[in-house]
Amino acid sequence: MKVLIGQADSSLSKQFGPLFQEEGFEVSILESSQRILEAVQNGSNPDLILLEDSLENPNVLEICRTVKSEPRFAPVPILILQLHQTEFPLLEAVNAGCDDILSQPIDPTVLLARARSLVRIKNLMGALDDSETVLATLARTIEAKDPYTMGHADRVSFYAEELGRILGFHGRDLKVLRTGGLLHDVGKIAIPDSILTKPGRYTTDEFAVMKRHPILGCDICKKLRSVQDALPLIRHHHEKLNGTGYPDGLKEIDLSVLIRVISIVDVYDALRSKRSYKEAFDVDKSFAIMWEEAGKGWWDKDILAHWEKFIRAKKDGRF
Repeated sequence: MKVLIGQADSSLSKQFGPLFQEEGFEVSILESSQRILEAVQNGSNPDLILLEDSLENPNVLEICRTVKSEPRFAPVPILILQLHQTEFPLLEAVNAGCDDILSQPIDPTVLLARARSLVRIKNLMGALDDSETVLATLARTIEAKDPYTMGHADRVSFYAEELGRILGFHGRDLKVLRTGGLLHDVGKIAIPDSILTKPGRYTTDEFAVMKRHPILGCDICKKLRSVQDALPLIRHHHEKLNGTGYPDGLKEIDLSVLIRVISIVDVYDALRSKRSYKEAFDVDKSFAIMWEEAGKGWWDKDILAHWEKFIRAKKDGRF
C-alpha cells in the first residue's frame, strides 16, 4: 500500500513516516503543495494521501479540491492532520473532498487504524458493482465505526420491507424498500470519524457536516444500476412532511410513500437503540415521541398508525 505524505516541513514525516513504513506502507514524502499537485498530475498512484493542515500556496483545502476533481483520484482518501491550526473549517474540508480529520494530540495507533480503514473502504469502493452483497458489506463497514449503530442498516431494511408488506406493496417496491433501508446511511462513509463517533451532541458546524450524508450517499450509489430506484430514499430519508427536514427541505407533496416508510422506521430504530448521548427508549416512549413529532407535521400519521399496531403485536417491539 502506498501513502503520500504532504507537509510544509519535515515534522510530519519524522513523527509518522517510520510508523507507516514499519506497517508495510510504501511512503512518499513531499514538502510543498506544488510538489503534491505535480505528483498527482504526473501519475502518482497512492492508496492514501496524508496532508498537514499548514500547507500553503495552495492551502490544504485547495489541494483536496484539485485532487478530487481528477476522476482517477476521486476515490483516493485524503486524511488531514490538524497539527497547527486551532480552528479548522470542518464543513469546508468535507465539501473540498477531505475524507477524515485528526486533531492534536494524535495517537499513532488511532492514525494507523484510520489509515487502514480508509484504504480498505477505497478498495471496497473500487470493487462496487450491482451486487447487493457488496453493498451490504459497505453499509456494515460504516456501522463498524460506531458500536451504537451496529445492526441499524439491517434493521431499517427489514423493518421497511415489513411495513411495506403491511401497506400492501409487492415486488419492485419491496425491493426498493429493502435496498433503500440498507443503504440509507451509506453517505456516512464520507463523514470524518471525529464527528461520526463523537460522544455527546454535535456543534452547529459538526451537524452541518453530518447533514450532508444523504447527498454523499446518493453520489456514491448513483452509478450503480441496481440501486437507481432507491436513490430517492437514500437522499430524502431525513425529510419531513412539513418541509423542515434536510437536505432539500421537501414537503409532503414531494415525498413518496416509500420515503415516508423509510423515515418512520429509521426514526423508530434510532429511538429504540442506545446512542452515545442517550439510553434506548422503550416502545411506549418511542411512539409517544413519534406521535408528538407527527403532530408537528413531520411523519405520515396513517403509516405511523400501521407501524405502531404491528409493533405492539410483538413481544418487545422488535422481531
